[in-house]
Amino acid sequence: MLPSRHFRFSELKAYSSGFESALDMVPTGIALLSRDGQIIFMNRSAAALVAERDGLLSTSTGFRAEQQTESELLTKAIRQATSTSKGRITPVRGALFISRRTRPPLQVLIGPIRPSMVQLSQRIGVVVFINDPCRTQRPTDSLLRTLYELTRAECRVALLLSDGRAPREIADTLGVTENTVRSQIKSIYNKTGVKRQSELIRLLLGQSWPSGQGGAMP
Repeated sequence: MLPSRHFRFSELKAYSSGFESALDMVPTGIALLSRDGQIIFMNRSAAALVAERDGLLSTSTGFRAEQQTESELLTKAIRQATSTSKGRITPVRGALFISRRTRPPLQVLIGPIRPSMVQLSQRIGVVVFINDPCRTQRPTDSLLRTLYELTRAECRVALLLSDGRAPREIADTLGVTENTVRSQIKSIYNKTGVKRQSELIRLLLGQSWPSGQGGAMP
């Protein structure tokens, strides 16, 4: 589900690289546009979606869609959000759908950012949220360590649990005792706030995760 357009960037209280790093941890694609619609920043998720060049495209002047009608609606929504960010009372369209060739459409939400809401070196006027309903990529070990403070061993066990593996099977796979695995599972549940394996599977596989962070565990 896309975030509300009332997303409180002021809560982040961050500058430049720190702010961008925080947005890179968000699984939803997020792009920040200037007051004339140019793309100033895209987090990892947004950049990955745009790099596919399937439906949503980035140009030197900003975003556009492959389909002309959708591209016109996208441009209009960005202009309306820009006007609102400048203090003009203009209705802002909520969600747009950007068609892709063979996959379900991207869900795009556009909203204004007032100058006082975020402190960056460049003037931001618009935020664009981009969600791909098809993305079910598993989180990387580095992201799990960052979000839940799991150890590397716990990350291995957590991802095997998300594959539906039983504790004994995990122990055989990793070459450790079943008691060790059960102890790690207890720690994983405590750190992630879940109580059973089915809840952990929903947590790890039931949402989109940013790609390109960390990498596969050795």
